[in-house]
Amino acid sequence: MTFQQLGDYVERIYSKGQDPSLSSNRPFNNGTATNPPLLRPHGVNRILLFPGSFNPPHHGHLDLLRHVFENAGDDLYIVAAIILLTDDSRLEKKIKNRENPLVLSREYRVNLWRGTGIPVDWAWVYDKTQDNWETFRDVLVKDLRKDHIDLKFILLGGPDATSADGSCNPTYWGCSDSITSDISRPVDFRYPNTLRQISGCSMWEKVQYDRARLERQIRARTKGDTASGRSILVEAAATLLTFIEQLNAP
Repeated sequence: MTFQQLGDYVERIYSKGQDPSLSSNRPFNNGTATNPPLLRPHGVNRILLFPGSFNPPHHGHLDLLRHVFENAGDDLYIVAAIILLTDDSRLEKKIKNRENPLVLSREYRVNLWRGTGIPVDWAWVYDKTQDNWETFRDVLVKDLRKDHIDLKFILLGGPDATSADGSCNPTYWGCSDSITSDISRPVDFRYPNTLRQISGCSMWEKVQYDRARLERQIRARTKGDTASGRSILVEAAATLLTFIEQLNAP
């Protein structure tokens, strides 16, 4: 079995028999995407699920999404991201006790997301309700399973939802794992040379890796870049590897 386009499966479920080519916001720019999300026939395929109020969405959200997608690593095989917005009624309930609460409609927040320059080839804004999302997600996983394709969702949580006091529960969103980053704002569990324990989570585990192999892969991936650009990327990667080694030190 060959690689399959995620957009084809998504559109069949989302459009419900209507012609998807008539939509101006086709999932993952399906039909015209330069680099469409491809599902591998062997191994787990993963999609980042990025839920939130996004009231309103801002560049910090986009920076977090881009950074995690582009740096998660080949072992996770993250092929795409889906942005899920909190329903209006749930948002109103969440902020009702704030002074002069601002409540932007879900439709308006969806349009703001679409206007932030998101990479539509791999990121898609789901514009229906959260209840509809749960049904959509289950049908998508089931349809792919029929074709012997394994799909899992991994929760992308903002640094405001993950702290030393605890983190959001990925199972609430139908995910088995979660991921975050401090690219858009600092986190209280990261120190210069160590990581603080997060309440409710198991102990941190040391990363096992082959530094020489990783350096070879980095050089191979940057082979087409200019000499100066390749040097900068290799140096940045070496710095990151050194930081990981410091975390692993006894």
